Order: sequence, then structure tokens, then C-alpha cells
Amino acid sequence: MSLDGGGARVRSFILRSAQQEEALHRIWYALRRWRLVSRRIVLFLTTASKSLISRVRPLLAPYAGCHR
Repeated sequence: MSLDGGGARVRSFILRSAQQEEALHRIWYALRRWRLVSRRIVLFLTTASKSLISRVRPLLAPYAGCHR
């Protein structure tokens, strides 16, 4: 039987709720950062591949009509 009328349980529940909320915020911010980073990676890869294609295309032009 609780001598404090259940106050310790309420405080414990509130503390756990606050910890869970903090954990959810950390997860949300981590996912948000990852989304921003992943967009930068995709942009970099897209730009790099376009640059590579523009450099390689002239080298492959003489072989464009050659099909096996």
C-alpha cells in the first residue's frame, strides 16, 4: 500500500513520459538530419554522374555506331 497516495507512481509515470518524449525528439531530429544528408548525397551523385557522362561521351562517340 502506498503511503503517499500514489504520488510516487504519478511522478514516476511523468518522468518516464518525459524521457520517452525526449527520446522521440532525438529520433525525429536524427531522421531529419539523415534526410538532409541523404538529399545532399543524391545531389552530389547526380551532379557527379552528369559530369562523368559529359566527359566520357566524347570519348565513346567514335564507337557509338559500332554494335556487335
